[in-house]
Amino acid sequence: MPRAERKTEELSLHTIGFAFGPSPASNDHQVRILVDGEDWLGDSSLGIDPPEFFAQPALMVGGELLVGRCECGCVGCDDVAVQVVRRPNEVGWSGLQGPVLKFAATQYDFAVDRAKNDLTWETPNRTAERLSANVLAGLVLSDGFAFQWASTRIRSGVLSLSFLRDGVQRIVDLTWDCQSPDTARASAESFLVQQGGPARAPEPATSPTRKTWATGS
Repeated sequence: MPRAERKTEELSLHTIGFAFGPSPASNDHQVRILVDGEDWLGDSSLGIDPPEFFAQPALMVGGELLVGRCECGCVGCDDVAVQVVRRPNEVGWSGLQGPVLKFAATQYDFAVDRAKNDLTWETPNRTAERLSANVLAGLVLSDGFAFQWASTRIRSGVLSLSFLRDGVQRIVDLTWDCQSPDTARASAESFLVQQGGPARAPEPATSPTRKTWATGS
């Protein structure tokens, strides 16, 4: 590729980054998309809750990616989605009005990896949920109900576990002390043992601290 053409292509690339914040309307948190350091979603959409956002395969391999939701906080109501297309050296986002956003693949992958491993946004409640969900991941009860999620945000002092079978939900309530995520993890581990599962070695409650969400290169 001629040098002038290559330089023009490089100038057309954007940088991507991610910031985190609370979402009171939905009683969870949100991932804000930063393009060239500016909030890309705008004021009319909430971001997606971090665990849900980073669990989407499309973010890395391509496909339809949910990036925003209605101000009411409900997914499925006025969602914002983009189509992610990966090429060897480039990642493209399309689907909204305006030009296709293109990112250098190395910068994109670096920013995604750093953000999904950044847990500094977590409150004790959210850490308790993550640790409990990690303990119970893949658990299927004897009657076929499969574990979905753990929440400490339904009732104070209660760790609620959701199980699903054939579209029917079952909620199992455990206890924790509302302060230490380790008490929620211990409750989940005790429940797992009661179901005939193995005890598991504890994992760290938090990851190494990261104070910024720079786009990186």
